Amino acid sequence: MEIDTLRCTPAMWLQVQLSIWRGERVEAEMGKVETLPVREQALRLLRLLEKCDRSLSDEAKNILDQLDGRWLSVGDLVILGKQLAEKGDWLARLAADRFAEMAEEGALSEDVRAGAFKIFANILPSCFERDGDTRAVGRALLILGGEQGQQLLEAQLDRRSPGFGALLEVLERSKHPTSPALVERLLREDEEARRGEGRTPSARTVSLLALLAKTRPEIAEPRLLAVLALPDHPATSAAEVLFDLYNLPHPRGSLMDWGDENGLASLSEDEATTYLADRFGYYAGHQLAHTLLEEMGGELPRMRDAVRKVNAPVGAQLLDKIIAVLPAGGLPKDNQARLKYLRNEGNELETTVFRLMDAHEYAGEDFVLLAWRYEVENRNGFRKLPSK
Repeated sequence: MEIDTLRCTPAMWLQVQLSIWRGERVEAEMGKVETLPVREQALRLLRLLEKCDRSLSDEAKNILDQLDGRWLSVGDLVILGKQLAEKGDWLARLAADRFAEMAEEGALSEDVRAGAFKIFANILPSCFERDGDTRAVGRALLILGGEQGQQLLEAQLDRRSPGFGALLEVLERSKHPTSPALVERLLREDEEARRGEGRTPSARTVSLLALLAKTRPEIAEPRLLAVLALPDHPATSAAEVLFDLYNLPHPRGSLMDWGDENGLASLSEDEATTYLADRFGYYAGHQLAHTLLEEMGGELPRMRDAVRKVNAPVGAQLLDKIIAVLPAGGLPKDNQARLKYLRNEGNELETTVFRLMDAHEYAGEDFVLLAWRYEVENRNGFRKLPSK
């Protein structure tokens, strides 16, 4: 670690030097652990964690990565529980991720698995101020405890809690359905709070509807469609939930898997419309002139038609301007020929397209949302994915 001594106070310099020294000691002891019999390694590794603090979190992660659950005992977990109680503000996520991995690998005995579940259940409430820790510990509880973990997380759901949003994210990914009665109660509370504050549905509203869609799709669907009609961020979240509900492909991935090398040749007209409009939304939103020309330069007229079809006429006008500055006949459809042209003669063209994007008045058109909304509205024109 290099230190700028001109900007570093003596106290700061000493603190960094101590961290380096302690890190080297931990690393040296790690080398000794590798020579021990396997049963002793687990206990010694957990003891090594006691020498780590937040400044040595990288070393702590390495210690946990070396931990082999096959040699852990219930007695060893006492050490882990004590350390998490003292260092949970930085150790919780690292430990939860590692124990979830070991449980998925089948490397924990049933008694150790149950002991680890109890430890993480105890620290969960202390993680609620930190979303990353809440998600990691919540996921570990689901993996370690199955339905018991599901019930524990459901019991912690309180919309007034700072951990509420992170717990919803964990439960959305759970293979176990969340109690529909609980979700409907939380939705009623959410609606009453929004009505009192004059707010529209939020990302948390969509997360609750996603949970409800697993057990009561007939109730969740119309409410998700209502959110999809809104002009802001929760609408795109609602679209993603509806993609899963209808077994539709996500424009950012699965459509490409069905096509040829440029993802278009084998797509239906509706599939191609959504894909092209979504891609233009991504390029325009990030002003990626070079990427637009390189990846889709041969399909710009078709992209313009797609953008117009999803009801974004102002975006289509931008594509008209871009097409107008292309060489006669447009860019080659062949990928290699197009890349060769852009390498040799594309610098000026790229600069011009960037300036057109930068100067464009987008008039509030959200090309991505319009594309995703088009997919939901025209879902009969899409091949369905296998049910999850």
